[in-house]
Amino acid sequence: MEKNLINSILSLSLSSRILISLFLGIVLGLFIGEHVLAIQWVGEVWIRLMQMTVLPYVVVSLISGVGSLDSQLAKNLAIRGGLLLLLFWLIAAIVIFAMPLTFPMWDDASFYSSNVIQDRMPFNPIEIYIPKNPFNAMANSTVPAVVLFCIAVGVALIGHKDKALLVDSFKVFTDVLAKVMSFMVQLTPIGVFAIVAVSAGTMTLEQLTHLEVYFVVYIVASMLLTFVILPLLIATLTPFSYKDILRHSRSALLTGFIAQNVFIILPMLIENSKAIFKKYQLDSEKNDHVVDVIIPVTFNFPNAGRLLALIFVPFAAWMSGAPLELSQYPEFLSTGIFSLFAKAQVALPFLLDLFHIPQDTFNYYIPSSIINGKFDTMVSVMNLFAFSLIVTIGLSGQLIFSRKKIIKNLFLTTLALLLSVLLTKAFLEQTVDYSYNKDHLIMSMNLPEKIPLVENVVYDKSRAMIDKPYVAETLDNQLLQRIKQRGVLRVGYHPKRIPFSYHNNTQHLVGMDVELFYHLAQELGVKLAFYPVSWQSYVAQLNQGEVDIIPGVYYETFNLMNTELTNPYIDGQLGLVVKDYKRQRLGDRQVLRKMPSLKLALLGEPVFIQRMSRTLQSFIPDTQLHIIPINSYDDFFAMTDEQVDGLVETVEIGSALTLLHPEYTIIIPKKSVLKFPMSFAIAKGEKDF
Repeated sequence: MEKNLINSILSLSLSSRILISLFLGIVLGLFIGEHVLAIQWVGEVWIRLMQMTVLPYVVVSLISGVGSLDSQLAKNLAIRGGLLLLLFWLIAAIVIFAMPLTFPMWDDASFYSSNVIQDRMPFNPIEIYIPKNPFNAMANSTVPAVVLFCIAVGVALIGHKDKALLVDSFKVFTDVLAKVMSFMVQLTPIGVFAIVAVSAGTMTLEQLTHLEVYFVVYIVASMLLTFVILPLLIATLTPFSYKDILRHSRSALLTGFIAQNVFIILPMLIENSKAIFKKYQLDSEKNDHVVDVIIPVTFNFPNAGRLLALIFVPFAAWMSGAPLELSQYPEFLSTGIFSLFAKAQVALPFLLDLFHIPQDTFNYYIPSSIINGKFDTMVSVMNLFAFSLIVTIGLSGQLIFSRKKIIKNLFLTTLALLLSVLLTKAFLEQTVDYSYNKDHLIMSMNLPEKIPLVENVVYDKSRAMIDKPYVAETLDNQLLQRIKQRGVLRVGYHPKRIPFSYHNNTQHLVGMDVELFYHLAQELGVKLAFYPVSWQSYVAQLNQGEVDIIPGVYYETFNLMNTELTNPYIDGQLGLVVKDYKRQRLGDRQVLRKMPSLKLALLGEPVFIQRMSRTLQSFIPDTQLHIIPINSYDDFFAMTDEQVDGLVETVEIGSALTLLHPEYTIIIPKKSVLKFPMSFAIAKGEKDF
C-alpha cells in the first residue's frame, strides 16, 4: 500500500507535488514550531544545488547564443535590440521603483544584528562590472562581471571561421547542464517542504502580515506590466492593435502561468509571433528568421518578468525596519539588473549582502516564489513577445512613430501606474494590521526554558540600604573562597540595561547577563543574589564587598585602575540613538564635523563621561560638543529636540532601546571606529578569580 502511495505521488505533475509539499510543510511547521529547525539544512542543500549549475549555464548559453549570430544581424541586434533592451529595463526599473511606495508607513525598529555594525563597502562599479579575473568573478557570484566577459567572448566568436566547432560544443554542454538543472528541479518538492516548514514554524504573525504586503505589490506590478504597459508599448511602435496583441499572446501567457516555466514556452512564442505577422501580411522569410533567432537569444537576458524579483530587496529592507533610501536606488537598480543574468537564487543573496539587509529575509523569498513565480513567468512571456515583435518590425523598417499615439499611450501608461500605486497603497493601509508590537515583544521575553535551576533572589535595593546597620564583609581571604563559604554569588546589575539586564512585564529579571550568571552559579554550586548598582557607586560597591561581580563594565583606564576586569565578552560598537528623521543628517562623520554644535546625552559615572567627552570631541574637532550627563535612559527620551540631538550608546543597547521607542533609530556615523569592549568587573586585587 505504501509503495502504491509513493508511485501515485511520483506520477503527479511537478506543480502538483510542489503544492502538496507546500501544504505538508505548512502543517509540519505549525504543528512542531521551532523544533522544525532540525531540517533547515535540507532547504539550504537544495538552494545550493539549484545555484550550482546557474553560472555555468549562463556562461555557455550566452557565449554560444551571441557567437552563433552572423555579423550583420549581430550588428543590427546590438544597436536596435540593445536600445530596446535598455528601454525594457527602464520600464521595469520605473515599476520596481514605484511599487515600494505602496508599502504602508509604520513605526518599526530592529533587533540587534551584526549587519548593523558592519561598514558598508562603497559602491565600486569597476569591481562589479569589469572582471580582472573572470574565474574569480564566477567563484564569488559577481554576475555582472561574468556577463560582460561572456558577451565579449561571444562577440569575438562571431567572426571566427571555426566558430561552429565551439558553438556546437557549447550547445551540447548547455543541453547537459539543462538536464542537470532538470534533475535539480525534480527535487524542488523536497526543498520547498523543508523551507516552508521552517518558515511556518518560525514565522511570526507580523512577518506573515508583511509577506501579504509583498504578495499584493508583486501581483499588481506583474498585472500592470503584462496587460497594460508592455502591450501598449507594442501598440505604440508597431501596426498591431492592443486586442490582437493580447489575442495572439493569450495561449502563451496561460501556459506560462500554469507551467511556471518560460523555457518551454519559447516554441509557442515563436509561432505566435509569426502568426500575428501573417495576419497583418507582414510575414516574410527574413522576419521569420529574425523571430527564430531573437527569442532564444534574448531569453538569456534579464527581462521585465525576471527583474520583478528585485522588488524583494526593498521589501526585505522595509520588513527589517531599515527601508532603502532614495539615494540607494540608482546603485540598487543598476547592480540588480545585471545581477539577474543569473537566477534570483544567486542574485538576491548577493544584493542583500551588498545593501546589508539580513540574509534571514531570503528565506521568505523561496516560499513566496511558488505563487509569485507564476506571475513573473507571465510577465516574461509578454516581454519576450513584445521584444520579438518590436525588433523584427524595426529591422524591416516598419516601426511607427506617431506623436498622437505616443502621447496617448504614454498618458494611459502613466495613469495606470499612478492609479495602481495609489489604490494598492490605500488597500494595504485598510487591510493590513501594521500596528507596532515589538515593545511588548521585548518586554515579554523570559530566560530560556533550559536555564539551570538555581535558587535566587532579586533585590530592588542595594545591600547598604537593605542591611541596617550595614557591615562590609571582612576581606581576609580570596573572593572565590568567600563565595563558597557563604554559598551565594552576589551579582550587581543595572535595572534598565536592555537587553543585558532588565525587568520584563512580569517584573522578572531577564537579559543576557542574567542568563550567564545562572550558568556561573550552577558551576560554582552556589545560590544567586542580584543587587542593583549605579554607575556613580559601582567601584565602591565592588571593593567594599557589597557585590562580587558586575557585568557590562567598559574596558577603559579608570576601570582598569580601580577594579579587576576579565577578558572582554562583547566588543561594543558605539553609535547614536536619534530620532528617525535625523538618521541621514547625523549618519555621516563629515556632516557632523561641519555642524556648529552638537548636544549628546551620555549615561555613566563622571570620570567615564569626562573621558568620553574628550574622545567624542576628537572625533569631531570642529564641532562645539555639549555632553549632557543623564541618570537613566528615561531622562533622554523625556528630552525635546531642542535639548538634545542624540544618545551615545553601544549598538547592542541602542537597538534594544529603539524597540521600546520606535520613533528613534540607532546609527553608526560613517567611518566611525569608536569601540568599547565590555567585561566583568570584580574587586581590585582579586585577579585569581
